[in-house]
Amino acid sequence: MNQAETAECLGLKEETVKTRLHRARRQIEGHLLKRAGQGIRTAYSFGESRCTRIVTTVMQRIAEGRIQGT
Repeated sequence: MNQAETAECLGLKEETVKTRLHRARRQIEGHLLKRAGQGIRTAYSFGESRCTRIVTTVMQRIAEGRIQGT
C-alpha cells in the first residue's frame, strides 16, 4: 500500500504515516549498525548513478511487460 492507503486503513494522517516510516527506517539502520558495524553502510549502497541506472532498468522492464505480474 502507498502512504495514503496506509493512513486511511490505520485512521491516521498521512504525515503521521510518513513520520513513522522514517523513524522505523532509522531504527532498522541503527540495529544493523550495531550488529554489523559501520561497514554495513557501504555493503548495500544504492545511491546516485547506481540508483538511477537500476530504476531506469526496472521501469523499462515494466514497460516491456518483462516483470512478472504486469
